Amino acid sequence: MVFQVLSGSPDTEHAEALASRAAIDLARELGLKEVIIEGDCASVILKLKSSEEDASVVSPIICEAKTILALLDKVEFLHAYRECNSVAHIIAKHSTSHNDGLVNLPTIVVNVIQAELFQHIE
Repeated sequence: MVFQVLSGSPDTEHAEALASRAAIDLARELGLKEVIIEGDCASVILKLKSSEEDASVVSPIICEAKTILALLDKVEFLHAYRECNSVAHIIAKHSTSHNDGLVNLPTIVVNVIQAELFQHIE
């Protein structure tokens, strides 16, 4: 399985906002009605949860995401600390070395998950 990695984002918040919008759009495309959105950028999670209008640089992305969210029946937002999100961190770090923005996720994910499992067993 190959996923395209978002590139060209000026900062972490922008990249997280784009990734959140993409995930929300995918949920809609799959016909899901109840979703849990988890991210390690607290500011993006807070902006998605907020009923107030966002005036930040990522406002257009947040607004688009909220428009899609309104089509879903139930949405829960969770903030995951980066330390608990090592798979996503490894994928993002690995993707910076690929100019085409494509990452073979299973190899990376399996290696990280195995390393984490062995770390907890020892």
